[in-house]
Amino acid sequence: DQCSPRPDLLIMTQRSRRKLAALFRASGTSMETRDDFGTPISYYAGIPIAISQWIGDNLTKGTSNDCSEIYAISLQPSVGVVGLQGEAGSLTIERPDLGTLTLPGPQLVDLGPSETTDAKRYRVRWYVAIALYSTRAAACLDGVRV
Repeated sequence: DQCSPRPDLLIMTQRSRRKLAALFRASGTSMETRDDFGTPISYYAGIPIAISQWIGDNLTKGTSNDCSEIYAISLQPSVGVVGLQGEAGSLTIERPDLGTLTLPGPQLVDLGPSETTDAKRYRVRWYVAIALYSTRAAACLDGVRV
């Protein structure tokens, strides 16, 4: 409820996803579906679930030290969590607050032929970052005990 617009992704630990799947099975439903390639994907209320190894299952909340966190993230281009790039590029988007923007992309720097093999070398220069356009685009549910 704290994430606005509606979240596009839930990020949690493997333990939290397993417990959520057990609750779904106990109610007689499934939270998994398969994509076009047959890969199983977990969903909660139509929102895909991603697993992160960087979230701990031993976080302290109050007197409990076996808690975890679940993150809800909106990935909408002009109001959510988005990726940024440096250098000149060719992708153009419309932002309601800034108008038309040209987004950057990777640059190739020609390093010339290799001295030891019959090949040509290039360096890929791509400066990237992440931005949160709204503090409502990401929310954290902490103190999750399973």
